Amino acid sequence: MPAVGDRKLPLQPAFRYRLPHPASHIQHHFMKPPDPEKPGERGLYQRALGIGFTWAAAMALFTLGGWWLDRRTGGGVRWTIAGALLGLLYCGYELWKLWREVNRPK
Repeated sequence: MPAVGDRKLPLQPAFRYRLPHPASHIQHHFMKPPDPEKPGERGLYQRALGIGFTWAAAMALFTLGGWWLDRRTGGGVRWTIAGALLGLLYCGYELWKLWREVNRPK
């Protein structure tokens, strides 16, 4: 440490202010854990996660099935495109079911 007279100067600043993480406001507002006082909130998160996995699995399954059929029948991309379209159709059906569930009279 550099010495000034009889006193040694610290290399650290006199105050310690820690800057917040750039994404800390996002974590506070959007990534809060479910409130235990609201039991339906956890079910909403689980439902949304389940729908996302269902859609991803449907698209992957139908598209890979079409790709497999293309390889089996000698090439081309007809079946792959047909599989992807069937996957989109199934995702639309799942979205319609969700829409009916959300908008049903209570």
